[in-house]
Amino acid sequence: MIDTNPILSQADALPSGTVTFLFTDIEGSTSLWQEYPQTMPESLEQHHTLLRESIESFDGYVFQIIGDAFCAAFATAERGLEAALAIQRSLRDASWGETGLIRVRMALHSGPVELRVGELTSGEYVSGLTLSKAARLLSTGHGGQILLSLTTAELVRDYLPRGVTLIDMGARRLKDLTREETIYQVMASDLPSEFPPLKTLDAYPNNLPVQFTSLIGRNEELAQIAGQLEDPACRLLTLVGIGGIGKTRLALQAASEALDYYPDGVWLAELATLIDAEFLPDQVASVLGVAALEVREGRDVFDVLVDYLRHKNLLLVLDNCEHIIEACAGFAEILLKGCLQVKLLATSREDLGIPGEKIFHVSPLGLPPRQTSLKNLKMNAAIRLFVDRAAAVRTGFDLTEDNADVLTEICHHLDGIPLAIELAAARVKVITPEQIAERLENRFQLLSGGPRTALPRHQTMQATMDWSYSLLSEAECAFLRRLAVFSGGWTLEAVEEVANFGKLAKEQVLDLLTQLVDKSLVVVEERGHVARYGLLETVRQYGFRKLSEEGESEEVCQRHAIYFIRLAEDADAGLRDAQQLACLQVVEVEHDNLRTALRWTIDKSEANLAFRLVGAMGWFWFLHGNWKEARVWLTKTLALITDSNPTLRAKAIYRAGGLELIRGNLIGTTELVEEALVTCREVDDKEGLAWCLNLLGQARLWSDKDVDEAALLLSESAEIFNSLENDWGLAWSLRYLGTAAEVQGDYERGINLQKQGLHRFEEIGDTLNTAHSLFLLGNSAYRQSDFQEARSAYEDSLVKSRLVENNFIAAHSQRGLAQLALKRDDLQQAGELFREALEAFQKIGDDSCAARTMVYL
Repeated sequence: MIDTNPILSQADALPSGTVTFLFTDIEGSTSLWQEYPQTMPESLEQHHTLLRESIESFDGYVFQIIGDAFCAAFATAERGLEAALAIQRSLRDASWGETGLIRVRMALHSGPVELRVGELTSGEYVSGLTLSKAARLLSTGHGGQILLSLTTAELVRDYLPRGVTLIDMGARRLKDLTREETIYQVMASDLPSEFPPLKTLDAYPNNLPVQFTSLIGRNEELAQIAGQLEDPACRLLTLVGIGGIGKTRLALQAASEALDYYPDGVWLAELATLIDAEFLPDQVASVLGVAALEVREGRDVFDVLVDYLRHKNLLLVLDNCEHIIEACAGFAEILLKGCLQVKLLATSREDLGIPGEKIFHVSPLGLPPRQTSLKNLKMNAAIRLFVDRAAAVRTGFDLTEDNADVLTEICHHLDGIPLAIELAAARVKVITPEQIAERLENRFQLLSGGPRTALPRHQTMQATMDWSYSLLSEAECAFLRRLAVFSGGWTLEAVEEVANFGKLAKEQVLDLLTQLVDKSLVVVEERGHVARYGLLETVRQYGFRKLSEEGESEEVCQRHAIYFIRLAEDADAGLRDAQQLACLQVVEVEHDNLRTALRWTIDKSEANLAFRLVGAMGWFWFLHGNWKEARVWLTKTLALITDSNPTLRAKAIYRAGGLELIRGNLIGTTELVEEALVTCREVDDKEGLAWCLNLLGQARLWSDKDVDEAALLLSESAEIFNSLENDWGLAWSLRYLGTAAEVQGDYERGINLQKQGLHRFEEIGDTLNTAHSLFLLGNSAYRQSDFQEARSAYEDSLVKSRLVENNFIAAHSQRGLAQLALKRDDLQQAGELFREALEAFQKIGDDSCAARTMVYL
């Protein structure tokens, strides 16, 4: 008979205190049952007998069996390891008949655990971090493998049986999303030692972020969400609940546990900082690595995205949909109709309201009874969350008989809302639980019922934030309000410039930032060697309302916009030299802030500031493939009905509008650049004039309308750049003059001009343009049957384009190398390179290049 309920294998009590747990299960048990339905019951019974005998012979206690999974406890780690080795040997030596060898994976983890005494058993373990970590460790292994946590490995290291060693498998991310855990594999001379890679989080394609706190009290919800996601009929599951209820954290954990089921990965699209709903597809495309290019046929990024996902089997998490709910609903409905293997997991304060949507209501944490024992309180999720977060800021804090009643009252006052509990617990650093309870009674008022449009749940968080805000000093309040202007985080340097006015001096900023980090209102993370700060979205929204109430929003927004305009202008200069990659990363990290600044300048009709920022962002948008976004911002800026500086307007046009003309083999409109050309002549903007001539020359060249006219335009451009000693612009003009000369039939002159441009890009340190020029030179050599020179150029171009993460030029170089492989009759290499190039072209939406690559395949 197979056990399915918690049991004790002996009459003695379970080990308590620090316990070593052995978790096991059968690899591929579902397949075995399907293939051998008649003989599996006998094999499973033999499996149970062997495991129980081995565990008990080494003083272990089987406290739960679920199907084929065993959970056993040992008073010492050494006995647990000996039992695991004995089990593997007994399984190896047993006769299994039709099913063949039953392969069992095992994990050992040691840690503290709570023991609850029951009426029918000697006791049962309270689910907690130790048991959870043992289960997570087991999920990473394979049949026949024994894995140890670092804790257990340290306990057994000096007591290993003869012929047994431990192999360090490195620090790995388990599927609980918290910090990395070092895993060890047990190696025995008489047991198998070679296994597939561990099934840890970092072994699957995903972008799920590391979490620095544990998820408490959501095991039942996780099981329910897992069941919904496993249901083939469930294509969209939306986690719905009030702000601060923990939807995002729950979704991330559920997504991490579902990684096994999605070959193409689990991907998180964070929407909280997305200002304009029209950029929702671009945000998702960016997460998936699908560039936002508009192609000749006029397709937008959404069409490209649907095509890319049409045959992908992945889970996409759309986090924080409520502020763009209609856009998310339309996006989800079209995506699910066109991409039958894609599943969506969304979080929102309301459902998306589309056919087929499954809704999961995320409830508050269960509240503890007001009159109950200390042991029962320790098992309550709300109390455990408060104690865990309080202990993090005040060493030694714990639940006691003295504070049990007041902690119960605090959790009741906060309705079990995780964010509210965490904010309250953070104050334990400076005030007592009794003082917290008093402030909650006086400052915290819950709104319930009423019409949906009244957003009572939002008012609950408003009340929570009012209370938290009241604990701050006057300077901290002012500082928090000003932080709310940032989108997607900020650096110390940024906040020192933006928040530094009035009574708040620059010298105070670092101290105030530290104080708000300490009070859990500001979060901090390290990115490389730079600290970056941010606000929870609820806190940011609250702070911005306060900023408006205090009449400071205009000044703070203006300071924010000016700071990021200057940042964009500084980065723009670096995008032309050896600082290119670093500057690209700077602008990418601050893209949300730059968008916020653009939105403000347009809303306030600050045309000159808007044109400055659009002009400064043009080259970044070109490098990053943000063609659609560039056009949207330029169009909105040009629509401003106000006097503006004609030079700034022209620069915005030839930087952002010019993107229409320099998309390789694609053709764009020339009207805007022609308008900018006239303006530059009128105001005597020689650099702008040179760029307009360059762009128009390219347009003529790519359209094959008039190569002679293209050459004249490019020649004039080169002359002006040369007179200005602008080597970067001159290199651009020389490169395309070379292309024009080649089209005109003067191959030698064309190559010479292209190489002049290449050398200038190399001297400047512009890696992307160096890669682009090398690719064009490779094409020229290929057309002249100089295949050795072509291969060298393509290979160099490929290396350099990958340095700046430009997949477009890389794909072109791969296709060139594939064509050379065909010339050598190396069909295998040609096929591999063509396929890689095809996938890249499909991602960026270049149907023309993709089609030509497909022909070769």
